[in-house]
Amino acid sequence: MEDDGEGNFTLPAAPGVKEAVRKVISHFRKVCDVPPQRVQIKGLKHGFKVWAHAVSAKVANVAKVESRVFGDDCNVSIWKEFLFSIFGWSDYSFPVVATVLVEKYLAPRDKTVAEPFVRIQRQLEKDFQNLLQDDCIFIMPTMPEPAAYHYANLLRAQNCGYVAIFNVLGLPATNCPVGLDDNGLPVGVQVIAGLRNDHLNLAVAREIEREFGGWVCPGPIVG
Repeated sequence: MEDDGEGNFTLPAAPGVKEAVRKVISHFRKVCDVPPQRVQIKGLKHGFKVWAHAVSAKVANVAKVESRVFGDDCNVSIWKEFLFSIFGWSDYSFPVVATVLVEKYLAPRDKTVAEPFVRIQRQLEKDFQNLLQDDCIFIMPTMPEPAAYHYANLLRAQNCGYVAIFNVLGLPATNCPVGLDDNGLPVGVQVIAGLRNDHLNLAVAREIEREFGGWVCPGPIVG
């Protein structure tokens, strides 16, 4: 897939990102006995929502994020840590503190709100199990945009649905650099395999690195 199926929350995939997928597919079409096949996984466009509901302690059978981050320390002020994390003064990263805030104040209390996304998650698990089995891999962009400025993705957090959905599904995923786009920015694809088939990811990643040169420095290193 060249994107996540035009998700409602994620940004559209940039042309350079789609081209990176096409280059990788074109290479494997040349070297593989079985040609790549285009597939469309409909549920992926809901990836961000599925992930967001899955990580919420209000709707998932997991320990609260707050207790896992701060432990039993009752003296931690989440709002203080939130402000400190913005300026890099906190012992916790901004995404972690923001996740605690979302869980604590924004997550829905009614479990029925999450039921549609739980069903989508279960369907995605079945779809990928049928698709990947024990000898196939799935390729799509790592993110819909090329490499962004530091912290810029905090304002576009919904794009994490591209990668976070595979954490929820428990599938091994490997990011592979595929050079630079027309603007000189790094782009890449992610390779996803079936459960406990990490070795397929690594084999494909090595081939992609061999063909496209691995990580490419986008510019001069100063200092």
